[in-house]
Amino acid sequence: MTSKSPTTTVPPSASVSFVTEEELVAKCITSGLVIRKAPNFTITHPPITLRPLCVSRKVFTEVTELQTVWNILVDTISRDISFLTNALAHCAASDVAFTGRLLEIAKRIYGDSTAHAFLYQQAMLGVFRTDYMEDGRTKEWKNVEINTISVSFAGLAPRANAFHEYVAKAERVENPQEVQPEIRRGLSDVEIPLALAETHAYVVKNGFVDVEQGCAVSQQIFTPVVVFVIQENERNTGDQFLLSTKLLEAHGVRSVRRTMTQLSETMRLLPCAVKSTQGSTLRGLAGEPPVDEAPAPPPCAVFDNFVATVFYFRCAYVPSDFINEKCWEAREAMERSSAVKAPSLPHHLVGFKKIQQLLCDPSILRRYTSEESAVRLSKTFMGQYSLDPTEERHAGEPSIDALIADAAADPRKYVLKPQLEGGGNLVAGAALVATLQLPESDPMYHRIRNEYILMERIPFHARAGTILKEGVLVDIAGGLCSELGVFGTILCTSPGVVSFNRSVGTLVRTKPADVDDGGVMAGVAALDSLAIEGGALSH
Repeated sequence: MTSKSPTTTVPPSASVSFVTEEELVAKCITSGLVIRKAPNFTITHPPITLRPLCVSRKVFTEVTELQTVWNILVDTISRDISFLTNALAHCAASDVAFTGRLLEIAKRIYGDSTAHAFLYQQAMLGVFRTDYMEDGRTKEWKNVEINTISVSFAGLAPRANAFHEYVAKAERVENPQEVQPEIRRGLSDVEIPLALAETHAYVVKNGFVDVEQGCAVSQQIFTPVVVFVIQENERNTGDQFLLSTKLLEAHGVRSVRRTMTQLSETMRLLPCAVKSTQGSTLRGLAGEPPVDEAPAPPPCAVFDNFVATVFYFRCAYVPSDFINEKCWEAREAMERSSAVKAPSLPHHLVGFKKIQQLLCDPSILRRYTSEESAVRLSKTFMGQYSLDPTEERHAGEPSIDALIADAAADPRKYVLKPQLEGGGNLVAGAALVATLQLPESDPMYHRIRNEYILMERIPFHARAGTILKEGVLVDIAGGLCSELGVFGTILCTSPGVVSFNRSVGTLVRTKPADVDDGGVMAGVAALDSLAIEGGALSH
């Protein structure tokens, strides 16, 4: 998050004598630390730092323990569809083709006006990641964002830990007296499959009638599966397969991979046969007696010979994932189905930057969490500001004119964030000033005011470092900056009813300090991992 300047590198470091580049690449490939490289989709390693990010044990404990607070907060807000509708109204009106459509689907399914027309799946599975950066002035870790859809690298993150363990052991052979940090071996590749398996079991137990190895749906037998909903031409397959293979190996749960296009062509909704408390089959909510006037339960999503228990989205967070109208119809059908969604549309919408900006208002934050939790969360917040002149500003919040003037005077203090997920969308530096000063006659003026959030930049501290990229070790002359992400999983089977709520591991991504934005898959950032200062090598 800095003003952008060209990244400069120097030749590969001659000081790394204890391990070869070929050996490091081999370690990546043999441990499953792989991605697909465009345009031919060949298997290669992702960019990865040579050494891990070091933090104190205090920092590690604080951010990992805070994740369960975030998990509950997201689910609580997601149950208030009226708040989401009002909060995102202007953004939806400006971005009709994406935000507007997502919000309309959510209103049709979860809105009060449809409450008696049909039943929806109340269980919601959250697979989240909250990202932080260190404030170089205060040494406090500040919240960058919370991601509620398609959180990546839960599979690869523990492999990055293992890579750094390998490097540390190789270095110890050459320098046996050197104290090595405690490298944290994460469990996100174990815990997220566990969350999917437990949710799958919940749906099978409560949503279907078991018939031998399948489930009865409208007098037919289908195999229950977890569905990984993926992008066209997916490149981050290594990360995803580490989760799906663990799901089968550890829990005996089958998963399938489908794109939105494939589901739009083959998926259909059929009435579900569910269990009563007496074990008989009925049409209605599981565990409740049939009532003639009661609305029908959510239908089952079936395709090929499968019935979906969980839709785990690794797509559907950018407009380009919806390549035609049938994809939108498929997305609504999935949401309307009996399968648990990870995320549900309400969970997805809570991850919009507009909601995160509103949570900086103490009165809104305390509406959805306790005083103690609000204090803990707000300590990690940077200032986030709406540019919408029609929106009421909370006490002490600067005016829009004052914010724009301050940003123009020193653009290094801010970044401009759109609602969209994914790297490469930030506006910073000179581009930020130009964007904020657009005349009202410019078509982008109203989009910026309604869709973008102005956030105080986190003044990070750059550290020296080396990245393995495309088989070559490269020292980054301008230094590196890192984001620390914490994964979380939560299953709430209805409002306030928590089946599990866990903090399930960490992810570190590191990029050159002179680059504003960009992800690992774009080749800009690198995977990294976490080490505890003053510790010993740990498994």
